Amino acid sequence: MRKHASARTVEVDLREERSAVVCTLRDDGVGFDAGGIERATGRRGMRLHLGLDATIERVRVAGGTFAIESAPGGGTSVRFTIPIHRQGDVRAG
Repeated sequence: MRKHASARTVEVDLREERSAVVCTLRDDGVGFDAGGIERATGRRGMRLHLGLDATIERVRVAGGTFAIESAPGGGTSVRFTIPIHRQGDVRAG
């Protein structure tokens, strides 16, 4: 976030909620058009956004969810949730 956002501050909130790890990151940077995120992470644009695409893919492979809220000039908020599977848990497969 800091590298591309020109942010002065970044807040990180990491917690456990209902058997999941939930992480929210917020910055006060330049923001961007979050509606274009699919274009940015699509096959053609992927080579320019490997960090974002790799992060989204890792969260999804772990069974989690990923969301971005941003607007030009309004900073960015990224939230991801990853389920916790404790030893002894039985997963349907």
